[in-house]
Amino acid sequence: MKTKTVLHRHAAWRARQRYGLALTKSLRRAIICAIQGKRCDAVNAVTVRASFVYRSSSFRTIWIVDIEGKDHRVVYDGKRSALTTFLPLEMTHREACFQYKVFWKNRRTETPEWSFDAWKEANKIRIIE
Repeated sequence: MKTKTVLHRHAAWRARQRYGLALTKSLRRAIICAIQGKRCDAVNAVTVRASFVYRSSSFRTIWIVDIEGKDHRVVYDGKRSALTTFLPLEMTHREACFQYKVFWKNRRTETPEWSFDAWKEANKIRIIE
């Protein structure tokens, strides 16, 4: 079972790993407020803007979050009102959504995840963006 604390810890780890971003409590609150469309009154709040990208499941959504002029790809868990993870920015929107869906489908199995290219070849799909 995923708890809010575990999700926050994972998001902080991925933010540091993928973006070199120290995800503090006030920054996390500012990101969540931007995603929820609320005004954030947190002390030392930074400028954060969020734009919706994709709904991954009934309660997980993917967002592009602009933190002081730099874009970050974030997965938000609406059921728990928590940041789930930070995805790599180099991927296109569609690739990121696919990789995230595959991750959640295969998280309890021992088979390795498919890469996006393998998935495209297997399904003979050409994506035009």
